[in-house]
Amino acid sequence: MDKTGNWTAQICLNGHVVTPQLENCPALSQDYCSMCGAKTVTTCQKCQDEIRGLSRYARPRDTMHGDKIAVTYVRPAYCPNCGAPFPWTESALKAAEDLAGEIELSENDATSLRGTFTDLVHDSPQTTVAASRYRRIVEKAGPMAAEGFKTILVNVVTEAAKKMMFPGH
Repeated sequence: MDKTGNWTAQICLNGHVVTPQLENCPALSQDYCSMCGAKTVTTCQKCQDEIRGLSRYARPRDTMHGDKIAVTYVRPAYCPNCGAPFPWTESALKAAEDLAGEIELSENDATSLRGTFTDLVHDSPQTTVAASRYRRIVEKAGPMAAEGFKTILVNVVTEAAKKMMFPGH
């Protein structure tokens, strides 16, 4: 458990959550992800601070799935100790930039689109601007590109950006 009262999370380098409460469920630990085979980590690769998992004070809540109980865990995009992006955030941003280079856009639009990605994963005043710019440019690229970006970005962009970029998601 870290100094904030959270369990330690174990997450693979591609972002699949193995467990959000490692100390509470050590039997769930895996050296490699069962979904993608990537190495799993429990600490920030830059500062070695533990990855925050569930709060040890989190209370299960009833879900819309009948009598099943769940506690929601949202995997962090950045280390709260040093501010570095976690590997899954870096990978998603790189993949989005690569896809922007593959689709047919003017050089100006491609450059502008690449410039939006970092603002989409930070909650800041520029998030709304970036989400608006993203939608305008991706509409020009067509539905196949839009679906590709959605697959890459949906799990790393902020909630505010997600609402603007992927309405109805």
